[in-house]
Amino acid sequence: MLEKIMIIALISSFVVLLFLKSMKKKIEITTKNKIIYDLINCNFCLSFWICLLISIIFCLIYKEFNYIYYAILATPITRYLI
Repeated sequence: MLEKIMIIALISSFVVLLFLKSMKKKIEITTKNKIIYDLINCNFCLSFWICLLISIIFCLIYKEFNYIYYAILATPITRYLI
């Protein structure tokens, strides 16, 4: 279980860092919606949604629905890694 949580956290931290480096400035210019702008600037919110998305992908690949719960546990680790 811990290995799966760490894999989800590492993959999501990589995706979040890649997103922050490449897309953040473009989205700041084009986003006029305040809620989306605040969610992109909040690292904890962004890491949770990325962890949830990766958990859903793992859930579909391995057909184990426990991966959905691992997103909640992987989010603080991802926040720490960012």
